[in-house]
Amino acid sequence: MQGADFERSLSEAFERNPDGAFMLDRDWVVQRANHAIAGTLEREAAALVGTSLRDIFPAWTDGELGEALRTAASRGESVVLPPYQLSPGVWAAPRIVPNAGGFTLVLRDTSELKRVELALGERERQYRFLSEALPQQLWTATPDGHLDFVNHHVLAYFDKTAEAMLADGWQAVVHPVDLAACLERWTHSLTTGEPYEIEFRLRGADGTYRWHLARARAMRDEHGRVLRWFGHNTDIEEHKRVEHVHRFLLEASAELSSSLDYEVTLASTARLSVPHVADWCSVHLLDGDELRQVAVAHVDPSRVALARELARRYPIDMNDRTGVPQVLRTGKPELIPEITDAMLVATARDAEHLRIARDLGLRSYMCVPMHSRERGPIGAITLFISDSGRRYGPADLAAAEELARRCALAIDGATLLRHAQAAEQQSRQLSEELERRVGERTAELVRARDRLAEANARLREVDTTKDELIGALSFQLAAPLEAIVGDTDNLLEGTGVASLREEQRHVVRRITASSRLMLSLVHDLLDRSRMASGHFTLERSVVDICAQVREVLDTLAPILATQGLRVVTSFPSVPARALADAPRLEQVLTAVLHSALQISPPGALLRIAVEANDRELRVEIQHTGERLPDADVARMFQRFTRHEGAWLGLQTAQRIVQAHDGRIGIEPGASAGNVFWFTLPRLTA
Repeated sequence: MQGADFERSLSEAFERNPDGAFMLDRDWVVQRANHAIAGTLEREAAALVGTSLRDIFPAWTDGELGEALRTAASRGESVVLPPYQLSPGVWAAPRIVPNAGGFTLVLRDTSELKRVELALGERERQYRFLSEALPQQLWTATPDGHLDFVNHHVLAYFDKTAEAMLADGWQAVVHPVDLAACLERWTHSLTTGEPYEIEFRLRGADGTYRWHLARARAMRDEHGRVLRWFGHNTDIEEHKRVEHVHRFLLEASAELSSSLDYEVTLASTARLSVPHVADWCSVHLLDGDELRQVAVAHVDPSRVALARELARRYPIDMNDRTGVPQVLRTGKPELIPEITDAMLVATARDAEHLRIARDLGLRSYMCVPMHSRERGPIGAITLFISDSGRRYGPADLAAAEELARRCALAIDGATLLRHAQAAEQQSRQLSEELERRVGERTAELVRARDRLAEANARLREVDTTKDELIGALSFQLAAPLEAIVGDTDNLLEGTGVASLREEQRHVVRRITASSRLMLSLVHDLLDRSRMASGHFTLERSVVDICAQVREVLDTLAPILATQGLRVVTSFPSVPARALADAPRLEQVLTAVLHSALQISPPGALLRIAVEANDRELRVEIQHTGERLPDADVARMFQRFTRHEGAWLGLQTAQRIVQAHDGRIGIEPGASAGNVFWFTLPRLTA
């Protein structure tokens, strides 16, 4: 059974407990409530969770119960209170058990006993009947403490006659260790008249001792004289076992975490197990393929030597089909509640082996594996009962498995911590070496930084000179190009010259288109220079996008015709106006159209569309033919890139569009080619 199964077993025991019980945190807030207490209070168990005990029992918590809770917390000990009236006719005897998270408050229903006590003075016959009907051991005593009545549950449990029990026979069934405290407490109550309450072990007819809670109160006359003592014994063995297991596991956990030397802590845990959960405890660890006994403890220290001698003379055979080898092979625990002499005979290797085993007086046995999360079974814990007369059961096995789980965690933790410490030491050494090397490199890096700073300064100077040169050259180129465009326009219009023949006009149109394209590229270079120097500005006006697209197409028509490109346009029926810088918008259209025609094969189709919605205008230029690679598309917005002998670049166009609060991009066409697009905010007023 793993830790989760053990916890579930405890939870089921809590729910099956016939006594009402709360689990409280340190602030007295209910964390769990079993069905018995929910029935007693006539409330749903889930509704009680999260409720403060002060809200459930306000007067009691402000008084005796609250004081007892504080006492239990400060002393770390269980506190038992006299019965308390929860509601009319409902009485409960509280027991407070502190734990790491808070408290367990058990409210044993003593309503029936209380009614019996109230009825004793009135109707003796009814008392006799009720005393036999109740499941508890009931008894009465004279003012001097001699028993004068016990119910049949007492006689059945001890298998004694009424005469034997009434003649101080009860002292013979109290555990010898508990008898002195029991007599002292009983004498104190007889002397003072105070309620009698004590926990002790009583030996039943089967010879087994079980824990009981004994309580008695004095019935007094009108003058306060004691007339009779009424008492009962309640079996609390299960409560004590759970409490005992919790305490033992907490102590074992503290011991296991006290040192990184897990062999030392395992030996301490083995000694702690005796006599809490065993009369004899042995711990074995796997060391490669060999098995080592790292701890052995016995309730009688003089017998430890005998146990070690047994292990030395008769070492464990890893091929054995039972015991530690089998547990390690299967990973499953073994439980033998009753070891018979026939079992000893069957497993003895020779007569001497059998003699030593009999001398150890083994009566009950458990062996549980220790599982490492990384390595699987790493050892086993063997527990024996001999002289105490107890017998192991499923609950004991669950507790032993939980102990083994915590031992394995302690071993894993100690191993990991050792590895971490070794890694930390290695890391420290590497850090020191790295620091030394860093120190050696620091001067070199400083020198390199200085050289880099000097080189960057020279590069900035060169870059500034380059931008100034580009600006100057662009400005110088713009003037003759504008003159060429003006002259060719005059030629086409016939201003001051004779009319041109059609073939001459065709040539002039090509010169004009090429010049305008070159002028647009020069303006791109000028704008790049302005952007670099921070002097780039827009002069906005209302622009009809469709008209500007037509104008740019007319300008580039000779170039388009030379390449045999076909052009299809699509314009919206609504006005497509924007507040924009018209010359720079012409640059954008020219740059986008020029990039599209650069990668369009002869005879390709250019589709130019303007779309409008409530918020923006979208201009699309789609060409047929080969698609641009994704890498070239990305570079077109960073710098000029060469594709199939043509230089493409939209960096300046992107900056202009973005300055207009628009967007620009390139997408693959639906069937072939690419779609160049940009958007502008639409002017609707």
